This record gives sequence, C-alpha cells and structure tokens, in this order.
Amino acid sequence: MVSLDLARTPGFVRLWLSTGIYHSGFFLRSTIQGWLVLQLTNSSTWAGMVNGLPVLATAPLSLLAGAIADRSDPRRMLIWTRAATAALCFLTAYLISAQVIDVIQLLLLATALNVAYYLAFPATQVFMMALVGPERLLVANALVNGVGFGLNFVAPALAGYAAAAFGIDFVYLGIGLAYLAAMLMVLRMPRAPSPGGGPPAANVLAGLLGGVAYLRARPGLAWVFYLALLSVSGAPFHAILPAMARDELGLGAAGFGLVVGSQGIGSLVGTFALLAHGRMRRKGLAMLVGGMIWAGGMFAFGSCRELWQAMLVGAAMGLAPPLWMNSSQTVIMTAVPGPLRARMATLFSLAFQMVPLGYLLGGIMADSVGPGRALLALGAFGLLAHVPPLLSRQFRQLD
Repeated sequence: MVSLDLARTPGFVRLWLSTGIYHSGFFLRSTIQGWLVLQLTNSSTWAGMVNGLPVLATAPLSLLAGAIADRSDPRRMLIWTRAATAALCFLTAYLISAQVIDVIQLLLLATALNVAYYLAFPATQVFMMALVGPERLLVANALVNGVGFGLNFVAPALAGYAAAAFGIDFVYLGIGLAYLAAMLMVLRMPRAPSPGGGPPAANVLAGLLGGVAYLRARPGLAWVFYLALLSVSGAPFHAILPAMARDELGLGAAGFGLVVGSQGIGSLVGTFALLAHGRMRRKGLAMLVGGMIWAGGMFAFGSCRELWQAMLVGAAMGLAPPLWMNSSQTVIMTAVPGPLRARMATLFSLAFQMVPLGYLLGGIMADSVGPGRALLALGAFGLLAHVPPLLSRQFRQLD
C-alpha cells in the first residue's frame, strides 16, 4: 500500500503528525475563539471581525512566504512558525486566566496567530512534495489532513467540556502544548531534499507575475483558484455557528463542542475512502463536489432546531474538507513545474486567506437577519456559485 510505503519515507511520519496537529489546532482555536468573543461581546459581528480582520495582515505577509520557501530550508520555517503559535496560545491563556483579556487584545493575538499559520503553508506544501514526490502526494495529503480531521472529531467535543468545566484559558493552554509538540517533531526531522526544477524567481513581484501568467495560459487550473476564492461564501458558517448553537439550538459550550466535533465523523469517513482508493481522477471536480457538499450543508443547517439534526448535518458537511483540501493541494503541486510550486502555493494561500472575510460577513448577517436565515441565504448562494466551473472543458478534464 502507498500509505505503508510513505511510513517508511524518512521524516514523513513526523511531518504527518506535526502538520495534522497544526491544522487541527488552527481549526480548534478559531472555533473556541468565536465562543470566547461571543461571551465577551454578545455580538456575532465581533466574532466575525476577530476571525476576519487578520487577513489584512496575513495576505501581504504571505507574499513573502513563497519567496522564502523558494530560497530557504522549509523545515526552519516550520520550526519557527510552530514555536510562535505555541507562545501566542500560552499568552492568550494567561490573559484569559488573569481576567484582563478584551476583544481588541484577542483581535491582535488572532492576527499574529494567523500570520504564523499562513507563513507555514507554502513551506509545508513544498516540503511535502520534496519528501514524497507527485505520485504519492494525494495519499500523503490525505494522511496529513486525516490527522487533523480525526482530531477535529474528538478535540472540539473535549474542548467544549473542558471550557465548561475548567475555562477557555485551559483550552488555549492545551492548544499551545499541542503546537509545542508539533514543533518538537519537526526539530527531529532531516532537511528536505531539493525539489529541483530550476532556480527560484528573482524577486517576489516577478515570482507572482510569473505565477499569474501561468494561470492565464491554463484556464482549467485558474478555476481551481476561483473555487479557493469561493470558499469565502462557506467560511461564514464558523462565525455563525456559535450564535446558531446558543440562540436557536439552545446549547451551551458542551453542546457546541458536540456539534463542531460531529463534522469529524464525516471527515474521517472521507479520509479513509481516499486512502482506500489511493488515487483520484478529476481532482478539480472533486474539489467542486466538496464545495457543493459544504454549501448544501450550510443550507440544511439553517433549518436545524434539534441537537441531533445539527450533528447529522455536521457529519455530512464533514465529508467536504477531505475532498476539497486533498484535491486542491494535490492538483496545485502536481500540475505545475518545480520552479513554480512555491509561487502557486503562495497564490493559493492568498486566495484561501480571503476566507476569514467570510467570517466577518457571517457575523454581520447573523446579527442582522438571525443565524438560521443567514445560513439559508449563504448556502443557496454557494450552491449557485459552484455551477460556472462546470462549463469549462479544461476544468472538467483537470486531473
């Protein structure tokens, strides 16, 4: 099996566990952060702002990430970014414990955490490609993301109970310790082998312009970046969910954790299916199907009134991330030559970083029309917006 072969690849197991923990920690922190903001302000708009405004800092800085990944050891970038996220989580836990945290401090901390996370993104992709090669990349991504999806099944429910029993500061402390463990795993890894393919771009601007020109000549691949931008319409779910759980489902922190954790069930099923299949054709279409599952789930979630209904829809929505993330990451790394990989990862990261703006949109809509109606409207829009790529023959044939 390809997965067993990957396990024998030097350094892969540590990268697999470290990256899975890192991704899951980011998701878990964003989720519990929304609950904390709701406690501090009683405002879904503020919850959206804290999750959304950091993009103003992360987008410009991520332009540097691809250039750095082109020129330096990606392992070093992973070490520093993991160390930074651990330290910032410990600081947040201290401020909450000291009862001096406010929403502005939380916004600044969230910005710093997002900067570290997105600086690591292109380094992770380049490192992964160099370790496993293009033929094994889909399975490698499925394994790496599968750790995060698996932890998302257990961690949110545990975090909800821990927040209710011990406080949100305890949850941030646990996330910080997980980030620290992820850093130590990377410390014990060897340097990445050279990806080959020629020299990096002369400067950041030239690199980005070269990447844009490459996309313009390949409209099928350009639709992948359209779908990445379209994820803005799916992101509001995370900003709306705390208010939906509290105000329309009547849940506390523990019930909120169960709803979030239910998505992990579907994610595990989807991940195991990818691992069992080993190869997936038409990766662009798989990405589109994942987006439509998520949008349809948002629409269905807006009609939920019972915990069991929310958990059932959440489990169905959990099928989307494995399809979306694994297919998009794989096609971007395998459809371009070596010298362009870091730049493509940077451009994808830029598109994906627009996602937090959806948090802001979701918060405003939840306060304006109510969380249920906001989810219905955004879900319907998302379903319609996923139709245009199907009209592109180049996209349909993208493998």
